[in-house]
Amino acid sequence: MNYIDNEFVNSMSKNQSYLVPDPDNLPVGMTFPTKDVAMQCVKEYHMHNSTSFVVAHSDSTRWIVHCKNKNCMWRCRILNGKKSNIWKITKLEGPRTCSSTMVSQDHQQLSSAVICESILQIVTAKPTISVSVLIAHIRSRYTYTTTYRKTWIAKQKAIERIYGTVTDIEVGPFIEDGQRVPSKAVFHRLFWSFQLCIRGFDHCKPVVSVDGAWLYGKYRGTLLMAIAQDGDGLTIPIAYAIVEGETSDGWFFFLSRLRMFVTPQPNLCLISDRHESIKSAVRRVNNNWHHVFCVRHISQNFMRTFKNGLMKDIVTNMGYAMTQPSITYFRRQISDWSQDAVKWLDDIPKEQWLQAYDEGRRWGHMTTNLSECMNNVLKGTRNLPISSLVQATYYRVTAKFEERGTHAQAMMTSVKELVRPPNGRLVETFKVDLDKRWCDCGEFQALHYPCSHVIAACSFIHCDYMMYVSSKYTLQCIFDVYKEEFPAIPIQSYWPEYNGIELCHNQAMRRDPKGRPQSTQPSSSMTSSRLINQISTLIVVSFTIFTITTPDLISTALRQSSFELRGQFQLKRKGMIDGLSLQ
Repeated sequence: MNYIDNEFVNSMSKNQSYLVPDPDNLPVGMTFPTKDVAMQCVKEYHMHNSTSFVVAHSDSTRWIVHCKNKNCMWRCRILNGKKSNIWKITKLEGPRTCSSTMVSQDHQQLSSAVICESILQIVTAKPTISVSVLIAHIRSRYTYTTTYRKTWIAKQKAIERIYGTVTDIEVGPFIEDGQRVPSKAVFHRLFWSFQLCIRGFDHCKPVVSVDGAWLYGKYRGTLLMAIAQDGDGLTIPIAYAIVEGETSDGWFFFLSRLRMFVTPQPNLCLISDRHESIKSAVRRVNNNWHHVFCVRHISQNFMRTFKNGLMKDIVTNMGYAMTQPSITYFRRQISDWSQDAVKWLDDIPKEQWLQAYDEGRRWGHMTTNLSECMNNVLKGTRNLPISSLVQATYYRVTAKFEERGTHAQAMMTSVKELVRPPNGRLVETFKVDLDKRWCDCGEFQALHYPCSHVIAACSFIHCDYMMYVSSKYTLQCIFDVYKEEFPAIPIQSYWPEYNGIELCHNQAMRRDPKGRPQSTQPSSSMTSSRLINQISTLIVVSFTIFTITTPDLISTALRQSSFELRGQFQLKRKGMIDGLSLQ
């Protein structure tokens, strides 16, 4: 039995081009690990033999093709096994009796998708390679000379695979006159993340802060964001989502995609407020995140319950304390005031809000300020149509990557890395264990960074204290976050034509047209008490669309829907694209 092994599949998953094992041989019983591999093999077979085929049927379990020539009886059926999940050629009908009689420089099966797989390695190594060189590569491999435009589109697809955007669109059925319209769908949720931000996160602190912000345009909704931080203290947005509100389902949609596509690393720290919808969604995701709470939100909750500003400050200090004796001291003060307050605090797991008990997972981040600062940065775009909002996030991140990458590279060539101990520390005795990376003051294990006591101990034993600095703080690691550049987006006339379903707005999310739109959310003592717009009329459709593309391809789909407002490209107002800090 012929079989294409997993190594062959892994080469595909790593954005590498691949070759069909034997394009001359396509026997019954040949197996393939995925449908894409099976399709590619059949295409290679027909291109090698100068013949063409037509797809008769295609779904999740069957792929049936037959010869394009009606006089030829050749037919191939490939099925997906229910138990083994392996695709297999189960039937080949009729001998191949036809051959191409026309001399052609191109081939029907030599599509831009096939060319993309062929040139993926080349474009990865040299993104600036010319299209003419790629045409020569295709000619040497397939003996066909493809057109310039098809090769250019294939190159853009390869760049999208390498530098593109992970998007997940969830839609609902479009009902008209009591009947479902198959060609239309109602927008429900959208998730997107840029590949360079995903790869840059590998060099950031293993901490993700999540929060939501209202949209205040024509339609209601909430923008959810996940923010990370590099070793230089600069924020980097790694994922976004537009949902109906901060509901359990909305957060589950965002966090599940965040975990699947952006942060698959184990033992990450997720910081959020104590909103019940977030806690419920984290439990549903079934991951190995270390979910911790924002200390500021806990102190605000405490204040709402017990109405004591002094005790609220003590609770905040208790959360920030780096040593367990300090926590005992603050807890005793609260206990002397109210036993109910102590019981209220004891109901919150210690490792989820006390820095001294989190084993350094927070890296010193005790609040959701990382994500909440992005709410102000994106405030000027939260009234834009969805496609324009996606474009705005793309252009802003692009500008910041270029700026910070240039700065980090300059720092590497001109600055020597030093660790300066803080001044003004009280003269006390602290135990330091370098092997266990422990100091009694708590800073060493909490911040993954040598405190003044560790530096003194290293100096005493003539040891280089830099070896105890986490690699996340090094200039090289900071540069690695921003070393790759976002590709330039081509003009709209070169975008692929969108032939999918038409997306329509959800009338249940439309705002009351009366009055002036509010551009800021109401003042509140805590973020978790913000109002939530519930949707009870929307029935979520049972299918999801997943693509890898650029922000402008998302715009191509959304532009044909009712989301688009006139004047959407007026993004040159001050502070909308350029000159905004992501901090």
